[in-house]
Amino acid sequence: RQACDLDPTYRSPYNSAGWWYLENSRYDRARMAFARSLSLNPADAYAYLGCGLLAMQEQKWPVAESSLRQAIALDDECVEAHRALGQVLARRRAYVDATAAYERSLQLALAGHRALTNPITLGEDHDRRAPWDPGHGVVLAELARIHVITGAWEKAITDYRLAIAAGGFNSTDAWISLALLYARFGRWRDCGNSIYKAAKRMPRRLSQLLQGIWILGRTRVRSWRETRARQRPTNPTA
Repeated sequence: RQACDLDPTYRSPYNSAGWWYLENSRYDRARMAFARSLSLNPADAYAYLGCGLLAMQEQKWPVAESSLRQAIALDDECVEAHRALGQVLARRRAYVDATAAYERSLQLALAGHRALTNPITLGEDHDRRAPWDPGHGVVLAELARIHVITGAWEKAITDYRLAIAAGGFNSTDAWISLALLYARFGRWRDCGNSIYKAAKRMPRRLSQLLQGIWILGRTRVRSWRETRARQRPTNPTA
């Protein structure tokens, strides 16, 4: 506020204030701050990004799409804008364009671009195990959900497995979704393993129940196979 009082044409404080207000759900204030920033610099991609994320919070999807496309037009390497656009387009059932937006964000992240919400690490003593792109797994899981909706089940399996490997989110739902996809293809061993791994990530009592069901089912299937093998007629000897 002091910076704005000293120099009303200095736009950075308005941008920073807009993000702070947005994070703290003070949407009217955020809208005013981003609007002021854009009045000072109509080519401010990050102010348009803020407007897009604000519109998403208010579920104003056409406004969100327009603002995010403006942000991308001004800065095509803005990881956050592509991801947010993918989410908006998926909500509007524009699955082809949503997929393209999500995949573009992954390409940018793999090329070394960071999302604005990534934690900033300074110096050489930070945790080097922290992923460069914490949202990578989330985006892959969103792509997998789109593939399920559009019937691209093999792609969905691949993206769910990549999402689980990337991490950064609760993988219980991903394992359950994988189990259902494997069941669709009759891959019962993979289905069972996915259920077991989902159960391990659930609350303890529910996890124990599902693991017990999985063990019982495996035992029953093994018993059925053994019974069937004993009942199979043998070839008569000459």
